[in-house]
Amino acid sequence: MGWWRFRVPGRGVVDWPHVVDRLYEAGFDGTLSVEHEDPLWGGTDEKVLEGLRIAHRTLRPLIAAE
Repeated sequence: MGWWRFRVPGRGVVDWPHVVDRLYEAGFDGTLSVEHEDPLWGGTDEKVLEGLRIAHRTLRPLIAAE
């Protein structure tokens, strides 16, 4: 591994509200995709699912509904 680690949104140091705000301010209206590569939330189906739940709980409140 390098100097960084993959983390699902909500379990790292990224300020996701700030990132999403900046995207909206810049006119972004595309898809926000999550690549689940966090080794702490992998290895079993249950852990992967929980990692996705964590990411969803973190990001869903930040996404504007159409």
